[in-house]
Amino acid sequence: RHYNVLAYSDLQDESIQQIFQTMAGYFFAGFDETIQSSIPTMIRCTVGIFKQALKDLLPTPAKCHYLFNLRDIWRVFLGLCTLSSKKANQRDVVVRCWCHEIQRVFGDRLTDNQDS
Repeated sequence: RHYNVLAYSDLQDESIQQIFQTMAGYFFAGFDETIQSSIPTMIRCTVGIFKQALKDLLPTPAKCHYLFNLRDIWRVFLGLCTLSSKKANQRDVVVRCWCHEIQRVFGDRLTDNQDS
């Protein structure tokens, strides 16, 4: 019998930000300059929320759905990628959509007021 052990270290925040900066930079290239300049801030804040959720919202037997991974950050930006530069070419609209996606991805998992 053969056994394999697989281990990996978590990505650094800078690596995660670089990954999503590249993807978001490509998608938002056709948007207004004010939107493009706010993308790094949205990425930093999303990674910060993700890290805080990992730290504060630990899974328990009653809350086994408190498992967070990079797919959650991806889901936030996947929601942002549904925007059209023709209809949502204002910074406020994009930021509102980002807030909605954060609430949808992270906030919808909260089951009681203590976690909110």
